[in-house]
Amino acid sequence: MKPNKQRLTGEHLTEEQLATALHSLENNLDSATVRELAERRQIALDAASTPLWQRWILPSGAAFASVLLLAIFLSPLMSSISGFNEDVTSTQLSENIELYEDLEFYSWLANAELNEHG
Repeated sequence: MKPNKQRLTGEHLTEEQLATALHSLENNLDSATVRELAERRQIALDAASTPLWQRWILPSGAAFASVLLLAIFLSPLMSSISGFNEDVTSTQLSENIELYEDLEFYSWLANAELNEHG
């Protein structure tokens, strides 16, 4: 294969000059390169003709399996966290009830002091 002396950069060549240079390179390809290009083109065409669902079934199945395994492994952790939240909630409720009882006492105390001074 004889190398082309002309540089194929877009800086100095117009579109027509690039097309001409590429066509001349294409015409100078040896038979092994032409055969390899034809094989690769056929592989690309075969891959493009495969239905979309067949191309996506393996990656989507792997993603689903990963999420499922993650959920299975995290479920004991999540149940222990929710148990902790229930304990905290019951503690907060008992503290709120005590606060309301204290508020009743302070209200009675304030009323008693007002009655003494008023």
